[in-house]
Amino acid sequence: MSGQKYGAVVMAGGFGSRLAPLTNTRPKPMLPINNRSAFERILDLLADNGFESAAVTTMYLPEQLESVKHDRVRLAFFREDEPRGSAGAVRALSDCLSDTVLIISGDAVCDFALKELYERHISENRQVTMLLTKTKNPKEFGTVLLDGKTGRIARFLEKPSWADTLSNLINTGIYILNRDIINQIPEGVFFDFGRDLFPQLLKKNIPIHGEVAQGYWCDIGTFGDFYACSMRLSGGQNIIGAGCSVDPNAKIAGSILFENVKVGDSEITDSIIAENVVIGSGCVIPEGCVIGAGTVIGDRAVLSPGIRIADRARISKGAKVMGNIFMSSASSHLFGDEGISGKYGSEIDGELCFKLGHGLSTLGKPARVGIMYNGEKIAKLLADSIKIAVVSCGGQVIDLEDGFVELASFAPQAYRLDCCAYVSYLGGDSEKNVHIRIFEKNGLFLSREKQRKIENAMREKLPAPAEIYEPQLLEHTERVKFRYCHYLQNTAGRLDGIQAAAMGKNEQANFFFSNARELGAETVMIEDDSDVSGDVFAFDGDGGVSAVTADGTTLSFWQLFTLAALCGKNKKKLYLPQSTPEAVEGYLKQSGLQPCFYNHSESEERKNAFSTHFYNDSVLLALMVCRYLCENNLTLKEAVSKLPRFYVRSIDIEVDEDEKADLIGSLAEECGDCSRGVRLRNEKGSIAVFPREEGGFRVFAEAASSEFAEELCVFAEKKLKNRK
Repeated sequence: MSGQKYGAVVMAGGFGSRLAPLTNTRPKPMLPINNRSAFERILDLLADNGFESAAVTTMYLPEQLESVKHDRVRLAFFREDEPRGSAGAVRALSDCLSDTVLIISGDAVCDFALKELYERHISENRQVTMLLTKTKNPKEFGTVLLDGKTGRIARFLEKPSWADTLSNLINTGIYILNRDIINQIPEGVFFDFGRDLFPQLLKKNIPIHGEVAQGYWCDIGTFGDFYACSMRLSGGQNIIGAGCSVDPNAKIAGSILFENVKVGDSEITDSIIAENVVIGSGCVIPEGCVIGAGTVIGDRAVLSPGIRIADRARISKGAKVMGNIFMSSASSHLFGDEGISGKYGSEIDGELCFKLGHGLSTLGKPARVGIMYNGEKIAKLLADSIKIAVVSCGGQVIDLEDGFVELASFAPQAYRLDCCAYVSYLGGDSEKNVHIRIFEKNGLFLSREKQRKIENAMREKLPAPAEIYEPQLLEHTERVKFRYCHYLQNTAGRLDGIQAAAMGKNEQANFFFSNARELGAETVMIEDDSDVSGDVFAFDGDGGVSAVTADGTTLSFWQLFTLAALCGKNKKKLYLPQSTPEAVEGYLKQSGLQPCFYNHSESEERKNAFSTHFYNDSVLLALMVCRYLCENNLTLKEAVSKLPRFYVRSIDIEVDEDEKADLIGSLAEECGDCSRGVRLRNEKGSIAVFPREEGGFRVFAEAASSEFAEELCVFAEKKLKNRK
C-alpha cells in the first residue's frame, strides 16, 4: 500500500487488562457487543461518515484484528513491536497519514456525527480538536475544563482521582489532528496523548478545541460498561453467540454468551460467559458473574454473585464458589482516598492481600517492598500474605515488623523502597476494621497512576519470576525505629531550654517524648492536659497531632504546621497538597517561603514532597514546632499570637453518586480558576470542594472565626444537596 494516505487511524493495540479474563483470549476491540465486535462497529461508524480507508495500530494478539475484513473500509494494519503509547503509535505512521487525521479508539462504541465534526475542524482552520462527552463517572477518563467563550480546552487531568476531578466533561479518545501536530510527537519514545502531547501543546499555547459531541458513547473499559453497552444494543435481551448450545430447560436472563458456549439445565442471571465455556446442569450463576473462556463448570456448582472465574478453570461438581479468581469489581477501584479499607473476612482477607502483593511486585524491576503492621495478630496475618505474594513474583521484601503509620511513611525514603505497605487491624466489628496504607518514596500515599498499575496487575496472571529473593529482616541499628530516631534528631536539631509534655497512649507520643528529651528538651508524659501547666502536644495514634498552650488555647494542625514551616532549618520551597488553606499559603508567602502544590497525580511537586515531610509526620511536626520555639525563644502561646487568625473545618457531604460529576463540573464553572481545585468564596470566607473516592465530597471551610467556618459548612451542604 505504498503511497496510500489514511485520513483515519484506529487505535487497537491495548491489552484491556481491566477486562480480564475476557481479554485473556482476545484483544479488547474484538470483544463482541451484541454479537459484533467493538472494532467492527467502529469501522461501520467510519464508513457511515465517509471514511473509505483507515490505518489500524495493533500489538496484543494482532492476528485476531488482522483477520477482520470490512466491505466498506480498506484497512492497513501496523504492528507495534513494543508499547509506544497512544501518541507514539500514531507518530510512527506519520508518513502515510493525510494532512488532517481522525484518531479513534478501537474499543469504544459511539454514534457521533464524525463527518460534520471533521469538516468543521478543517473549515475553522483548527490544529487540534478533541471530542468530548458528559459522564457520571469522570475519574475513569481524562476530564476537561472547557472555556465556554472560546470553545478551547483550558485544563485537563488524565484519569484523575475524585479529589482532583473538576468537570463532568471527558475526553472520548477521539481526536482530529493536523499532521504538523503529529510531527511534534517525538519519535521512538513512549508518548501518550493525554499525559504528554496535550499538556505540552497547552504549555506552547497551541489551542486545543473541545467539541461536546452529541449522541451515544461508551468506553467498554469495565465489566459494568461492557455489560451496559451490550444490553443497550440488544434492548435488554439475552445475547447468544454463534454456535451456542443451550438446554431448553435452562433459565437465562439478561446475560451475554460468547461463541460456542454449552449450557445444561442451569440458571444464569445478568452475567457474562466467554467463548467455549461449558456449564453443566443444576448450576446457579447469579448476577454479575464473569466466566473466562474455556472454563468447565461441573453439575450443581453454585457461584456467589459477582464472581470472576479465570479462563480454562475447572469447577468441580457441586462446588460452592465463594471467592474470586480475580479481584472483585463490585467497585471500580480498590483504593480509596487514604488507601484500602474494609471489614476483615468479608471485604479484606488473605486472598485479597495476596493479590495486592502481586500488584505491588510490579512497581519495580525487581520491586523493593517494605511490609509493616500495627502489632495485631490479624494485621500480621494479612501482612504476611502480602509478603509471600511479593516474594513469589520476584520482588524483594524488607520485613519492617510491627510499627506505626509515621514509620511506614518514612521507610521508603530510608531504605530506597518502591513502596511500603502498612497493615492495621483496629479490632471490633466495625464496617472498616482493616486499613492498608501504601506509601511511596516521597512519604505520600501512592499516586493515582501507581494505584491503577497495581489494580491492573491484580487482574492479570503474572509471569514466573527469573529469581526469588529471601525476605530481608533488619537487625540492630538498621531497624527502622533506630533509623527513624536518627532522622528525627538530625532534622529537628537541638531543643535546649524547651519544656513540653507528650500526651497519648501510643507510639507517636512515646517517640516525641524520648527524641525531644534526647535533643535537650525537658519533656514529660501525661494522661491529660490538666496534669501540666506548660505546652502539651497531643497525639491521636493515627497520624494526627494538636497542641494546647499553658493557658488552655488549642492549636490546630495547620497552626502547628505554619510554625514548623517557619523554622530556620527548612528549605525555602514547601511542597503541600492542593487542599492547603489559602490563609496558610498567604502567610507562608509573606514570610518569604514558596509553597508548591501537588494533587493525586504524579508530578515534580509530588516527587519533592519528602522535603516537607513534617506535613505527613506528626512526631516530626511537633519536634519542628519545638525547634521554632527554641530558635525564637518563644512559648507556644507567644508563637501562636503572631499567626493570622483563621479556622478550618472539614466535613464529608454525601450526594447521589450519579450526580457527583455534574455537581463538580458546574461548581468548577462557577469557580473559574481551578488551579488548586474548586474553591468558592463569599463574605465569610471560602470553601474548597473535593470529590471523594468513597463517595460524596469532602469540603474544607476556611474563615476568620469558628462560627463563620461552621456557617460555611452549612452553606456548602445546602449548595451541594440543592443544586440542580
